[in-house]
Amino acid sequence: MRTPIQTAIKSGIFILDGGMGTAVQALDIDVERDYLNRENCIDILTKTRPDIVQKIHESFLQVGVN
Repeated sequence: MRTPIQTAIKSGIFILDGGMGTAVQALDIDVERDYLNRENCIDILTKTRPDIVQKIHESFLQVGVN
């Protein structure tokens, strides 16, 4: 079964634009574990917490951001 992101990608080129920083700041993220001691380095979450990144992007798709 495809995730919403996989379905959107298959439909063609799209730009996923949402408040990523705001969404991340609203979460309880551990600086040592999730940010590897690099506070507010959102890019590192793609390696340490891909589950969070995926959920945030899927929430953008659910409300029609694309």
